[in-house]
Amino acid sequence: MQAKRFSHRAAPAALSCLLLFYLFTAAQQAAAATLIPDNAYQRGYSDQWACVRGYRKTQNACVLIEVPQHAYLDAVGTNWKCQRGYTRSDDRCLAIDLPANAHLIERTYGSGWSCNRGYRLKESASRGGPDSCEQIILPANAVYTNSNFGKGWACNKGFNAVGDRCIAPTLPANAHATGSAYGSGWECNRGFAQRNNACVQISIPEFAYLEARGEDWTCERGYAKSGDRCLPLSVPAHAFVDEKGNDWQCERGYVRKGQGCAMIEIPEHAHINHRGTDWECDVPFQRRRQSCVAPAR
Repeated sequence: MQAKRFSHRAAPAALSCLLLFYLFTAAQQAAAATLIPDNAYQRGYSDQWACVRGYRKTQNACVLIEVPQHAYLDAVGTNWKCQRGYTRSDDRCLAIDLPANAHLIERTYGSGWSCNRGYRLKESASRGGPDSCEQIILPANAVYTNSNFGKGWACNKGFNAVGDRCIAPTLPANAHATGSAYGSGWECNRGFAQRNNACVQISIPEFAYLEARGEDWTCERGYAKSGDRCLPLSVPAHAFVDEKGNDWQCERGYVRKGQGCAMIEIPEHAHINHRGTDWECDVPFQRRRQSCVAPAR
């Protein structure tokens, strides 16, 4: 019975607290509403506000954006842009002075135009004078590069630039064109080597083969190059042909000396290193010349 009486007494107090909360929230919203200036709106459930389209926030007010002639509001509605064919200059839109052989471009900076294909920019000789578009003289066997640097053109593949012309290189026998504008414009076929302006066949000796690039030869595995021949390797005891196949190396625990393999002498408190070509001291011993000594205490 006491618990029920307590519940009835607590209900009015809870209702009073809830009512006060709603009144406080409503007062806050009303206060926020009174702070929103003209031509503005409240952002969602926050107490922040923003100007409507066509107005710009300046301190605590929304000021009308003055759009000049030949301009329009941008997508966001907080600034303006000049119409096509006009460029911005301070608070105005000035008509673009389009030279001959040029076209308008969508760019908010610079001249607002670009030269047509086959023409390139020619700056005015006088300061502040109008720029123009000059024609690019395209030689035979060339293409436009669409660049204001260099000649404005490049030779087709298989041709080299010589002055203002594109000349096909004279290919010697057993050669092919590289398509490069640099160098001679040709290289020897596989199995041939360049000697001055000719391609000479590579003479491959016995026990040899043409290497991957085709410009020289290498000996087969188990043979070593000696002048213009391939001689068989003389593999000593405790050795084997190495990975490349044109030399030999000693087995683990042996070191190369002259034309043979000598056993590595391992001192006390030492062991062969991981490569098998030398020794190192056991922990905590330290190497001193050809022995391992205990560290000083």
